[in-house]
Amino acid sequence: MASPSSSFRPSDCDRLGPVQIGFVATASLAGTAALTLLVGLIAPRHDLRNMLLLGAGLMVFTGIALPSLEYLAFIAVVAFVGTINPSTGDIGVLARHAPLIATLKAGSTRVHVDDSHVLEFATGPGFFQVLQDRAIALVDDAVDAERIDADRAQRQLEEAQAELEAIERGDSPADRWQVEQRIRHAENQLAVVGRA
Repeated sequence: MASPSSSFRPSDCDRLGPVQIGFVATASLAGTAALTLLVGLIAPRHDLRNMLLLGAGLMVFTGIALPSLEYLAFIAVVAFVGTINPSTGDIGVLARHAPLIATLKAGSTRVHVDDSHVLEFATGPGFFQVLQDRAIALVDDAVDAERIDADRAQRQLEEAQAELEAIERGDSPADRWQVEQRIRHAENQLAVVGRA
C-alpha cells in the first residue's frame, strides 16, 4: 500500500486504496470545518460579497487543480483548502424549496409578503423548517423591526453580557452559546433600530 506522499496520475484514480481515499476525504472534511470556522470568525468584519467570491474562487481552483495533480499530498492540501462552505448563514426560501431543518442564530429575518411588502424581524436563536411550501421559524424571541424597544434591547444586552462574564469566571452554569446568542439578538435589535 502506498504512503500518503506516493505519486499517482489522475488516470490511476481507480487504483486508489481505501487509505488514500480516506486521507483525501479526511483532508476535505477537516478543511471544510477549519475554513468555515475561520470565515465565520472574520466574515463579520469584512464585506460578505467578497467573502462569498473568495469561497467561490477556492471552489473553482479546486475543480481545476485536483484533476491536474499527481501527488497524493498535494491533492490532500488542495482538498483541505478548496472545499470551504461559502455560506454566510443567509438562506432564501422560494416556492417548492427542498425540505430543510436547520438551527438559526440570532439575526434579522425578512419575510417578503409580495414584491413591494417586506416584513423584518429581529429574531433570537431557534430552529427553522421548510416543508411542503411552508417555512416555519421557532425562535426564542421575534421583534417586529418597527416595534423594537431600544431600552428593552439595551437591558437584554447588559444582562447577557453580565451572564457571559459570570460564565467566564466560572460562576454560572449557563450555556455559553445561548448567552452569546442573546447578546447577538440584543445587538441586532439595536442595529435595526439604528437603521430605522
